[in-house]
Amino acid sequence: MKYVCVVIAAMLLSTVSMAEAKLPFVGARFFRFYEGSAMVGKITIEKNGMTKIETGADLSFVAYQGKLDKKMKDSGGDSEFYRVDKNKIYLVDKKGKVKKECGNDYNQPCVTELISM
Repeated sequence: MKYVCVVIAAMLLSTVSMAEAKLPFVGARFFRFYEGSAMVGKITIEKNGMTKIETGADLSFVAYQGKLDKKMKDSGGDSEFYRVDKNKIYLVDKKGKVKKECGNDYNQPCVTELISM
């Protein structure tokens, strides 16, 4: 019986470790698509994959809340989605193509580094 419990515990631990390994990171990171703008963003990914993206000058708007996914729909728009990897976040369209409406002239690809603080 002890052997069965040890095997089950080991399987559960390895499943959790594999799930965490698939996450780009765990914790909070900050980003800004528009240089010089007061509009900032924060993405938080928990160990279980639950993800929250907050935006706005005071991070008061929840743009996304749910499981981490390849495309995460912005709650404020029909055609805006977020995509994240280990150290970057992208604003993409429905097809997953990076939008080109960022930067100082609003004509740059919407991709930016994630910053941990």
